[in-house]
Formats: sequence, C-alpha cells, structure tokens
Amino acid sequence: MGKLLKWVVIVVIALIALVVAAALAVVAFVDPNDYREDIAAVVERNTGRSLAIDGDIELSFFPRLGLAVNDVALADAPGFGEEPFAEVGRVTLGVGLSSLISGEPRLDTITLEGLRLRLIRNADGEANWEQFTPPAQKAAAGQVVPVSLTPVQQDGAAPALPAMVRNARLDGVEVSDARISYRDEGAGTAFAVEPLNLSLEDVRFGAPVPLEADWQASLGEGVSLAGELAATLQVDDALREATVTGIALDLTASGDGVPAGEQTVTVTVSGEARADLAGGTYRIPELSVAGAGAELHGNAEVRTTDQGPVAAASLNVPAVSPREVMDALDMAVPETRDPDVLKRLEASTELRYSGGTLRADPLNLTLDDTTVKGTASVSDFADPAIAFDLSTESLNVDRYLPPASEGGQQAGTPGGAAAKGAGEIPVDTLRALNLDGRLAVGQLTVSGLKLSDVEVVVRAADGKLRVHPLNAALYGGNYQGDVRVDATGEEPRVQVDERLSGVSAGPLLTDMAGFERLLGTANLSLQASTAGRQTDALIKALQGQARFEFTDGAVKGINIAQMLREAVARFRGESVKEAAGERRTDFSSLTGTVQIDGGVLRNKDLQAKTPLLRLDGDGDVNLVSREMDYNLTVNVVGSLEGQGGEELAALKRVPVPLRFRGPLTGPSVELAVGEALQRAAQGRVKEKVDEKKAEVKAKAKEEIEKKVGDRLKGLFGD
Repeated sequence: MGKLLKWVVIVVIALIALVVAAALAVVAFVDPNDYREDIAAVVERNTGRSLAIDGDIELSFFPRLGLAVNDVALADAPGFGEEPFAEVGRVTLGVGLSSLISGEPRLDTITLEGLRLRLIRNADGEANWEQFTPPAQKAAAGQVVPVSLTPVQQDGAAPALPAMVRNARLDGVEVSDARISYRDEGAGTAFAVEPLNLSLEDVRFGAPVPLEADWQASLGEGVSLAGELAATLQVDDALREATVTGIALDLTASGDGVPAGEQTVTVTVSGEARADLAGGTYRIPELSVAGAGAELHGNAEVRTTDQGPVAAASLNVPAVSPREVMDALDMAVPETRDPDVLKRLEASTELRYSGGTLRADPLNLTLDDTTVKGTASVSDFADPAIAFDLSTESLNVDRYLPPASEGGQQAGTPGGAAAKGAGEIPVDTLRALNLDGRLAVGQLTVSGLKLSDVEVVVRAADGKLRVHPLNAALYGGNYQGDVRVDATGEEPRVQVDERLSGVSAGPLLTDMAGFERLLGTANLSLQASTAGRQTDALIKALQGQARFEFTDGAVKGINIAQMLREAVARFRGESVKEAAGERRTDFSSLTGTVQIDGGVLRNKDLQAKTPLLRLDGDGDVNLVSREMDYNLTVNVVGSLEGQGGEELAALKRVPVPLRFRGPLTGPSVELAVGEALQRAAQGRVKEKVDEKKAEVKAKAKEEIEKKVGDRLKGLFGD
C-alpha cells in the first residue's frame, strides 16, 4: 500500500508538471488551444498514453503569469479498460513575473478540481499505475519499461534540484472533490475514496508546511470510513529527509458492516513520522491511537532493501476493560458464567516483518487473571500460513462460557450436547487452514474438567488437521490423544486415538458429566473413526473399538447383593430386611472391550469381581437412539460368611439374570431372582431324581449280581 500511495503522489505531481510544461510551451503564443494536439503528442511520446484536453486552455500574462486547463483526461494502459486512468476537471496555477526574474519564483496556490484516479491491479498482478511506457521503448525492447517520473539518483547521491526549484515558494496546493478508486482483481477487493480534499499552505523546501485533508472512503462490505488529518510536513532541499510532525488523525467508521451493526466508531491517531529518503528508511518514533475507550501506543520503522521492505514495530495496549469497549461500540456484552470476567485486557509485542513474514516475538497478552506469553507469525498473506508457540500458567475456559441452562446441563457434557443439538465441522475453514502451533497450559479448566501440564500441538495444511501430541495430567492419571480431521473429500473424516491411564474415575465423571455413580481407578483406550459434518451424522458413522479397566471401585446407587437378598425374601414370602448404609456395589475389578459399529457400542465380555459376586455382561448401547439393551449375569461365589452372604446360600452357583432396558437416562432394571430360584429348584429336584435313579440302579445291579452268583454256586457247587 505504501508503494501505491507513493505512485498516487507521483501521478498527481506528474499531472501538475505536465500542466507547467504546457504553460511553458505556449507562453509565447496567443491562443494555446491551437496546440492541444502538440501537447498530447509530447505526453504520449513520453508515457505511451494519450492525453485529451476537452476544455479550454486559459492563459494570462500580466501582472502574473497564469494558466488554467479544463477537462483533461489521461488514457489508461492497454488491457485496463476504456475509462481514463486520470481526469482533472480544472487545474489553475500562476507565478509572479518579478519573482521569476529574481530567481526565487513564488507561485500562487495550485488548484485541482475534480481529480479522478482509477487504480487497478489485474489478476496477473500488473498495476496500471506502473505501466507508463513510451511506444519507442516497447518496440525496441519488446517489453514494458517503466518511465521514471522522479529525478535520477547517480553515484549514491541524492537527486540534485536546480537552484530556482530549491528557492521556489508555493502559496499552497488545493485539491477538491477528488476521487480515487482501487480494485484488485486477483484478490477480489475494492475501495473508493470520494470526496477527497487536500490543502497545503506556504509550500517550500526546508520549511514546515501545514497540511490538512479530509475524505470519505467506501471500503465495501457495508463499511464507510471518514477521515480528517492535520499535520506539518517538511522536506529538505536535497530531498534527503522528510518529516511529518503534529499528526492529528480522526477516523470514523460507520455502516452495517461495523461491529454490532449500523453505528459510528471514532479513532484518533497522533504522533510523528520521519523519512530518510536517500537511505530508504521510514520511522514513526511515536504513535498513539485511541478509540472506544481503548488505546494503542508504539513506534515503527520500515527500511527498503533489495530483497523487499523490512519493518519493525513495538506496540503496547494499556489495560482496558473489554466490557467497556463493547459498550462503547454498542456491542452486546456476552453473558458469562462468571460475571467478573472480560474486565481487564492488556497486550504488548515486538513485531518484525521481512521476506513476506510478520512475526510477533515476544507476544504478551493478559485477559483478566490469565497471561499468555509466546510467539506468533504469519507468512504469505495471500495464502496465510500461521504459526504460534504460546503458554500460560492458568486458564479457566468455563468462566467465559454462557451460563448453564435451567436444566443444569452444560454444553460440554454428553447430556448438554444432545440437548443443544448438532454442531457442524467448519469444512471450508479447515480446507483453507495452514497452521502450525503449540499451546502449553499449566492448569486448565474446561467443560468442568480440571487438567494440568496440558500440551497441545496442532498442524493443518492441504485440508488435513492433526492434533498430536495432545497430553494432560488429570485426576491422578494421564491422558494422551491423537486427533485427525481430513476435509479433502466431500465429507470430512475424523480419527481419534485416545488413552486414559491411572485416572480416578469418580471425580473425573462427576466434573465432566455430573455422573457420580462409578468409582475406581480407570484405564481406558479408544480408537475410532467417523465421517460427516453434523454431530448426528458423525455419531451414526462411528466405527472403532475401546477397552476399559476399573480397579478397586464401586457402582453407587445399586447394591446387587442386597437386591438378591430382597428378591429371595420376596420369593420365599419372608419379610424384607432394609440394608444399612449407602446403596453401592463394591468391586475389585471391572473389565471389558467394546466394538463400535454405526454408533452402536457392543460389549460381550464384561467381567466384574466383588467379594461375594461375579458378574458377566453382554449387550448394546445405541448412541443414535440413546437407548440400551444390556444383560448382566450375577453369580454368587466365594465365602458366604459376612456381608449377609448366608442369606444367599440358595443362589450359590445359580446364575441370576440382571437386565437393563430403555433410554440411557433412565433404563428399567429387572432382576430375575424368581426365575433363577425356579431353575435352581428344578435343578435340585432333577438332582434328587437322578440320585434316586442311580441308587435304584445300583441296588438292582447288586441284587442281580447276588442272584447270579447264587445260581452259579448251585450249578458248580461250593
């Protein structure tokens, strides 16, 4: 943009120079209008573009030499359309004859009315303000050769100006009702400045020149930007140094594209700038920007090199309340679970730009009581590649989330997610994302979970994203994860490989989902894949396997041994004894594997061991319909002493079915003790019958053998 502004200034100066040249060419003639074609020929010979003067050329000689040109248009370069590159409705200038004779010319105020500049960069990256090429040079070289509109610098020295030019004084420059439009066909961006008014007073080299300007710009997307600028400009007569001091800039944004809709936002900029024109170094030693209750302070330096511009800047945002800024911008302040957040923000950084890469190092950002430190960079702004390495000691994300609903579910819990509805993977964003970043958090609270030593590395390119390593310490154990998203196809694909080891399941499930029924030390693993954009589609396409192991734990809210005792008592018609203490089933181990197919979790090998019982499980959990159909087989084993075991003697070695049916939030539970006891009774009857049959058979065999023996004795004798 700096190069563009430079060329805009050059073009304006060139137009003035052309008019001055025209004045000198016609000063000796009575009617300069007769020489329009000659003037146009000179311009075309030197720029390769045609000049049209459709209005009158007015000339005066005494007491001042004056010139006025009306309706001037300079054609655009080939390939940029038929509209003129530049137009001027009227240009006037004058100079006192006596000042010319003295060698210190004093010019009247130069006025430009109705200036129009049409700036275009095409899809190939060519700009129409760089295409000033005489036809002779095109024919000789067969290529575009820009024409320099500035003095030539030789042997490293600054361009020399004639003494008359160095000593010249200009009462001022007045540009009124100007319009500058810009269009980048490659990037698809455009903006226009209209009107633009500019005023310079008492212009001369080596002296301060007051400058004032105001404009109205249309930036597209429903945003208008009005500006007012006041400053003092000074350029030395050797064209080596330039300074701009006393900068006072007010910018006012308005329109429905401004945050929070149609409104007005005013920003004030103050400071100064210095330029080493010979060395190509530009400095802003002091800069202040203020608006909407926030401030920014800093300094900057830009150097031109053979490899392109190199820039450095220091920026500092003093502590400010984001809530107050949003109020000033008429933006809705988001509701948060903690009403005391978003009250303090401050930031500072050192910026460096070189070779197309902008780097912030160090970068410090404080929001409320969280301070983030690290580095960040952006390369290739046309197709930005973002990198960061950030760390913070503590971060509580939940404080900034919306308040929990009246039902108490949080969006981060399974129940809350289902209630909230399906989310969507941002496919277009993933496909455009080029990211390489690392985040380390000492203490992290998110979705109710309390994590420590969190390390997240995320990389994304060419439509593929991977989060790995993804490590954290939590609830006495560790988490390791590897998450991949492939958005190159029509539907994004997701793969996860996650492991929990040595985790205390009770506090984890309580904080994560408000589930307080399962205790123990957990070791879990999950390898799964799915495809889709919406959450519902992702669940339906879920495939994979999982393994779980809980040790030294308990299932709260259900006492299977007591349920068996109560069922046996009812079956026998006896009174039911109430159990003392908490209803829970303790276990020494709980293990199993899960196969996942189409969002249905199938388990066929659950095993649980308690001091009194052994449990085997087999069944399904359907995540799509959110229902379950699960069968447990309970076996009474081991010592029957203690824990009321003597009451279950009738069930020893008798499998008892325990069935769970219905919605996950409240399945029905059926314990078929009567059925088991009937089978046990039938079994015992069968055992008695079989025993009796065996006894009868044995006795009959004994009698037969005795009779046969007696007969044999009678036949053969003793």
